[in-house]
Amino acid sequence: EGPAWESEVIEAFTLHESAGNPADICAHYTKLNLIKCVHNNLALHGPDKGDEGIIYLAEDKDTGHKIELVVNAVSAYDPFSPRMNGITGEFGTLNIHSGSSVKVMFHVRDAHTKDPVTKRYFSLTFFDLDQGLSETSRESVTVGNFMTFALSDDVNPSEDSEVNVVTNPDGSRTFKSSTFGTGEDNPKHPGKLNKKQ
Repeated sequence: EGPAWESEVIEAFTLHESAGNPADICAHYTKLNLIKCVHNNLALHGPDKGDEGIIYLAEDKDTGHKIELVVNAVSAYDPFSPRMNGITGEFGTLNIHSGSSVKVMFHVRDAHTKDPVTKRYFSLTFFDLDQGLSETSRESVTVGNFMTFALSDDVNPSEDSEVNVVTNPDGSRTFKSSTFGTGEDNPKHPGKLNKKQ
């Protein structure tokens, strides 16, 4: 089983496979480029028919090996627009209705054999957690069963993170937005970010 996350909004994510020390998740990683969303039916809300879940096709930038990231809903899901799930620019996106949450499970498998892909260390990056005016539509991500995390100010000490971290009784952590943002300031490329992203 992969990591589970529960979120009010999952704005954008990219995948990174850590090749080094898990405490230094940004030092030496293999980038998995998201190629396309090949199936979009989270919690059977469509727009595609068939099996539940979202399947992202990705490629290991170093080896060219194709993998699939399968995302399944393991709780109720209230989408604003299921068509907005998928890929936007270089980011995978999951869309949910304001004021709701969804718990999802990640699985990584070989794109050809469909066999599970197991890695010793794996990192997942969330971008641009923000909120509406007066803390409305506050974005957050709750993650459990992980070894370590880093915020933007951990990676780049000259930047202050705009994310508040709460440790939950079950050991999971909730990463909450603290500042206003709109779709206009969403990142376009994970390597080209401004302070708000």
